[in-house]
Amino acid sequence: MSRMLRVTILHEPWYSSTGIAFLFPLYVHRRALAAHGVALRFTTRAEEAFRATDVLGVTSRFCKHWWRDGGVERVTRWLEDARRAVGRVVWFDLTESTGTTHFAVLPYVDRYAKMQALRDRSGYLQQYIGGRIFTDYYARLFGVRDSEDVDAHLAAPADPEHLEKIVVSWNAGLAHYGVLGPKWHHLWHHSRGVLPRWYAHRWTAPRADRQRALSCRIGTYHHRATVAAPRKELARRLAAHLQTQKIPRAAFFAEMRQSRATLSPFGLGDITLRDFEAVICGAAVLKQDMGHVETWPDLWVPGTTYLPFAWDFSDLDARIDDVLCDPQRTIAIAAAAQERYRSALFSSAGREEFCERFLSYITCLAPSATSRTAPPAAVRSRA
Repeated sequence: MSRMLRVTILHEPWYSSTGIAFLFPLYVHRRALAAHGVALRFTTRAEEAFRATDVLGVTSRFCKHWWRDGGVERVTRWLEDARRAVGRVVWFDLTESTGTTHFAVLPYVDRYAKMQALRDRSGYLQQYIGGRIFTDYYARLFGVRDSEDVDAHLAAPADPEHLEKIVVSWNAGLAHYGVLGPKWHHLWHHSRGVLPRWYAHRWTAPRADRQRALSCRIGTYHHRATVAAPRKELARRLAAHLQTQKIPRAAFFAEMRQSRATLSPFGLGDITLRDFEAVICGAAVLKQDMGHVETWPDLWVPGTTYLPFAWDFSDLDARIDDVLCDPQRTIAIAAAAQERYRSALFSSAGREEFCERFLSYITCLAPSATSRTAPPAAVRSRA
């Protein structure tokens, strides 16, 4: 019998929401990965990272304070030592968007696995206002700038020589996003993974007889003007039709369960937790065009699992009319998204795909071929 491949995951001691979403499925599928010959070990101590391991996976959140305390040199020098000691190092970028990258590490790692990436990787050869492709667009559209610049190490373009190292891992959807999700994550975190791993168990089936056609609850204040400006514009456009101010979480979920569709605009990330919450509640997601994003599981197939609208909101009224005038299509979209999400979380096929994806990163196989189409027109035409 061949020896198990020993993989160590070095992660932050205090989990962020994205840190939990990264670790949760690794615990869920730990036995399945063992059946594939992978022995997982988790640590929060850098001095233990090199011990008895064949592959080292480093989460970006672990190194968060190193950038500030020691600069790029501290991170890259440590990664260089790690690669020399272990042999294979995978960087797991846990940032919330396709942007805010850490490309200074690319020469020092074998794979750069990101929760969601630009489908057209050549987009990483340029810088963006606000560090994200969509904040750059909205900065130009609304004539706004953030009060402070993105840290240099989060906005540097990639070296073309290393673009092929960038792969997609799994997005934040592989965690618990039911109404009690935050409390469960808190308990699970403090148990250090000892408690059982549960995904949301209360799913509401999409139905045409829901009391509301559409809901949208968004915060319009944000310290980044490039994030706040489009949300303010969305709230302004909806003011005559909907109440958009935020409400308590339980009431928010109850409202989504009574809505055929829910608006879920970009926040700090292209993908937001609202996307997953809406699908669990059986509401179709209306969202800016996600054609620029490559991710897994992919719940953003236009006209099939979500309803896209243009980044400049020019067709928003038409998409809302679609929800109002064609409830059966809206319900079908919500049902398709729910089926796809359930499959990723609960099915044997979803488990196998997760394991195969993880194996491809840690064994440094060639990235799987993906269809890399052009970004949405809104991106191509940015000023």
